[in-house]
Amino acid sequence: MTAYEACPGVGEWRAGIERIAAEDPLAAHGVAGYVITTPAPGRVRPALAPLLTQDG
Repeated sequence: MTAYEACPGVGEWRAGIERIAAEDPLAAHGVAGYVITTPAPGRVRPALAPLLTQDG
């Protein structure tokens, strides 16, 4: 299980953000682009890393 799978709703959240970015007029016409990054919770809060890497 990855950190992303351990966080319910991240997939829906990310899909919505990607849709909004794709619909931006600047991105739609190739003037701008977006890189959407989801931080790994264990990197943001190191104390969470052991919890997110355990099986089960």
